[in-house]
Amino acid sequence: QGAQPMHYADGRLSIVFNGEIFNFAELRDELRQKGYHFYSDTDTEVLLAAYHCWGKDCLHRFNGFWAFALWDEANRELWLARDRFGIKPLYYLHQPGAQLVLGSETRQFKVVEGYSREADARYVSYLIQNPWGLEGLGKTIFNQVEQLRPGHHMTVWPDGSLQTTQWWNT
Repeated sequence: QGAQPMHYADGRLSIVFNGEIFNFAELRDELRQKGYHFYSDTDTEVLLAAYHCWGKDCLHRFNGFWAFALWDEANRELWLARDRFGIKPLYYLHQPGAQLVLGSETRQFKVVEGYSREADARYVSYLIQNPWGLEGLGKTIFNQVEQLRPGHHMTVWPDGSLQTTQWWNT
């Protein structure tokens, strides 16, 4: 019922989602009043319907923790988002002109063709001095592997360009 990737709106939207939206039942009721229909009892389907209804502003309606990647076929864009406090991780490797690779752990990048997973000495040293410091910078100890910062979302277009936006400030 909640298999992923999940598709919605006749395939216009597709998502992979890691997390939990605590208030999904209330949001589902609100969306039903607006004419939306649901085929599962999952927060993932509610997330898709919320995006369909409210666009990227849907993030402000969610209570919970999450990281997700949502493809919007009509707008031809990939939208990545992370919860307010960064409870669920979202790492990425962006090689302009080549590829964008996503993962919930950094070890997943070891198998990316053409990528050499090497430590970045600057960030290893920084991490030793500031154990939680890299989280706020969006960096990791691995060269070229970054993380979407807490309270941020990122839009990626087919040409490989991307834009990161802060949607929440603690």
